[in-house]
Amino acid sequence: VTVRRNGGTQFVGAGYHVAPSGHADEAALSLLLRILVDAPSGRLHKALVESKLATKVQFDTVSNLEPGYTIFGAVVPKDLALDATQDAMLKVLENLKSQPITDAEVARARTAINKQIELATNDTAQLTIALTESMAAGDWRLFFLNRDRIEKTDAAAVQAAAIKYLKPTNRTLARFIPTDTVDRTEVPS
Repeated sequence: VTVRRNGGTQFVGAGYHVAPSGHADEAALSLLLRILVDAPSGRLHKALVESKLATKVQFDTVSNLEPGYTIFGAVVPKDLALDATQDAMLKVLENLKSQPITDAEVARARTAINKQIELATNDTAQLTIALTESMAAGDWRLFFLNRDRIEKTDAAAVQAAAIKYLKPTNRTLARFIPTDTVDRTEVPS
């Protein structure tokens, strides 16, 4: 999908269908997201931000009781070619067979997630939000179950999840292109 509206920056996003939050793949997907997006070590960060193809990379994941999706996105200045950023992003996301996930990346991602979990358990408001999100996924105990699953998930499991979910046949691509003159069609009600 391509959206053309007023704006100052471009955006390209790749969305992938993923398993529900309670599924065993959730731990591997959580680690994978960190490996790809976290700054400064994330693969997308290195490929897009450090190479000046984007000013920011991000992800958003929506998965609860039912299957959901994860969107990887890149914010691109108006004066840069969006196609180059899109191609580089898809190469990182969908070429993980030839660039396997490493044990070091999993360890780094696990440390980041564990820190986030520890901060949440020490802050009543954050813990309440985390438990509420787990309830929306089917059971408040998923917060603790996924924490335990992350501890046991290795690079092979993360690699398997990457191959399973991050592929062109499971992708929806979105682009936002800012324009000064919006050409809208008035559809009668």
